[in-house]
Amino acid sequence: MTDVALSKWQVAQRHEQDFWEAYADTYARYPQILLEHLTELTEAGEYVREELRSSEVKEVLEVGIGPLGIGVLGMRASNASITGIDPLPQINFQTGDEALDAYIRTLRERVEYQCSPGENLPLDDSRFDFVCCHNVIDHADNPLAILQEIFRVLKKKSWLYLTLNTFSFFGRLKFEGLRRLQPEKMLFACHPHSFLHADILKILTDIGFDIVRHDGDHSALFGHGRLSKFLCRKAR
Repeated sequence: MTDVALSKWQVAQRHEQDFWEAYADTYARYPQILLEHLTELTEAGEYVREELRSSEVKEVLEVGIGPLGIGVLGMRASNASITGIDPLPQINFQTGDEALDAYIRTLRERVEYQCSPGENLPLDDSRFDFVCCHNVIDHADNPLAILQEIFRVLKKKSWLYLTLNTFSFFGRLKFEGLRRLQPEKMLFACHPHSFLHADILKILTDIGFDIVRHDGDHSALFGHGRLSKFLCRKAR
């Protein structure tokens, strides 16, 4: 990585750390916001509910699980062994609500949390039955490297569930134009990459994934960004 790219990545990581520390403080003071976050994770997993119920899904990985250490799989993969990877250290907090704090501990204890970048996963080849990467790669240093690493650690014919915010054609032009005007703004610092839905379909196919289904408008010219969802299988 060049010095310039490293500097931008360090800025992005600092913003991400500040974001999560602020959220930890918010969760501690306003437990209902924490519950809303857990609901959002549960809803994100609804798209792959049936796949996660399969008896063949025994070992799962969430790349970019977030410092809360629960993620989509922590809320949905109730019958699997869960590993969570994130470049930021896990955060700790107390809400003061004994029942809620006990519930959070139970969820976190189900996940083996490892602090590592997704671009270089400290995990064996062909290990996992299911990998989730939820709202991550547009925040990352090298999205392609993360997806290639996920491909490496997945077993043949196993699942990837990928989500991220994608743009319409002109929406992306606007976003990148504003980035040039305010490159240090948190929104842009935390999102060093932007994608069209069609970009992700091509990247996944080029890596070697079969697209099982996807949710998002891959031909939109106008409109706001939206969370696109992609369910894929490792083809070889």
